[in-house]
Amino acid sequence: MLTKTTWNFLDDHNLEFHMASQYKLPWRGNSYIIEAAYQQVTSEEQLIWVNKCPLFLCVLTLSDIVDGSGTILLDQAWLGEPLVTQHNMKSWPFQAKLPPQAWEI
Repeated sequence: MLTKTTWNFLDDHNLEFHMASQYKLPWRGNSYIIEAAYQQVTSEEQLIWVNKCPLFLCVLTLSDIVDGSGTILLDQAWLGEPLVTQHNMKSWPFQAKLPPQAWEI
């Protein structure tokens, strides 16, 4: 509900939302997934998916879902399958498996 309310408020007042992360990422060319995907969002539904997909995958940055060269998206991320990462799974909020359309942004 908060997402919808925020989205409506921004739209009603002709405002834009810009995310500013407070942490500098250690790798050049890396970015937070939500920041990168937000630029492609065109609807409220996509905004919801942009927030849920990284939760399901337990990832924060683009470097978490690409190969070592940083140019190829890992198959698991592309298919919306949980990734085995260095992050402790218990520290992430639960996010149920998402439908295929969630991964189309």
